Amino acid sequence: MSNKNKYFIYGVLIVVLVVILVVLAVHKSNTAQAPAATSSTVSNQPKIPLPPVPQLTATQTVGGQSPANFPANLPIEKTPKVLQNQTILNSLTGKHDAQYIYVTTQTIGQNLAAYQKYLSANNWKITSTVDQPQFQAINASHASTTLSIILDYKSAAPQNQVTLDYIY
Repeated sequence: MSNKNKYFIYGVLIVVLVVILVVLAVHKSNTAQAPAATSSTVSNQPKIPLPPVPQLTATQTVGGQSPANFPANLPIEKTPKVLQNQTILNSLTGKHDAQYIYVTTQTIGQNLAAYQKYLSANNWKITSTVDQPQFQAINASHASTTLSIILDYKSAAPQNQVTLDYIY
């Protein structure tokens, strides 16, 4: 399997994971609002339908430009080797998921420092991090948007890779 196919599959997996999380969140909020049932009223309760499956519409961005509406001044190398560049619209939530994956010439540590500096300077709230020798991840939120940054080393290539996933 070629690296391009692997990256496409990784991107699809990220989208599927995001969709599952959104569907679970919607379902959880619907069930959390339902009153607690007693044993005598359980059979009288209407069945709550599952939310509809969202329609996903993908738009590919040409060339090395980041997807439309990406955060301003996000530190992206000037001429990266772009592996994936698309924006997906979720019909149920109305949210866009912009994904930009590229090969970096910098180390994971250099990229981590640049993205941490960007997040801090632009008032993003870091919600979670993963810190492994060849894998770093930062999830951050700002207003109603989220940004996931994954920095990892692909030994098969070998190369360092940056994955940016921006949901707005």
